[in-house]
Amino acid sequence: MSLSSAVPNVIEQMSLADYLLQERYWFQQPRTPIEFLERIRCVDAAIDSEFLFNRNDAKWVREALILAAYGRFMRPTWQRLSSETRPDAIISEFGLEIPIEISMVIEDGRQLGTEYRGGSVPSDGKLSDWLAKTETIESMLARRIAAKALKPYSSDTRLLVYLNMNEWGVRQTEVQSAILAVLRQSTNQFSYIDVLWKDRMLRSSGDVHVLPGTWV
Repeated sequence: MSLSSAVPNVIEQMSLADYLLQERYWFQQPRTPIEFLERIRCVDAAIDSEFLFNRNDAKWVREALILAAYGRFMRPTWQRLSSETRPDAIISEFGLEIPIEISMVIEDGRQLGTEYRGGSVPSDGKLSDWLAKTETIESMLARRIAAKALKPYSSDTRLLVYLNMNEWGVRQTEVQSAILAVLRQSTNQFSYIDVLWKDRMLRSSGDVHVLPGTWV
């Protein structure tokens, strides 16, 4: 039986809180990127978005989804969520364990919990909304990085930021340039700052990586 077919039956036999606790422990153990990705996709499919964005005990699921996407770019030897308050995750590259702090950027005033409550689905908005978003991405990203830099981290920590602001394909070149401009000006608090945006990872070194398609 595949994991994806087994998960709904597991949830039927235990509370959602118990299920989340059980799965969190699994993700705190070193896993290959493909193992990690496949399992978190099953967990994500088993949990309604309303619960995912409204339960404190589901915060780790959101972080795991971001780390899974990061693993597709970096392909570390293994990756796991941390059992400590800080950092959020750890990956292994070339025999070194690298701490990862995970963050997400959304528009001012946007509340994901409210958007998905009661089975609601967020609206795509209008073209004017999409254009307006492209003008705020730079400042929103800069503010989030600056806020994270105020906290104490070891010098080898990487900051991983998921840019969750969909402008539906408008001004792509301008948005990418804005992201890279922020990264060039950002603090040296972190060894790297990596931004996940659409099918790309933009790095504070100036590198742009496009999502590989060899495994999904």
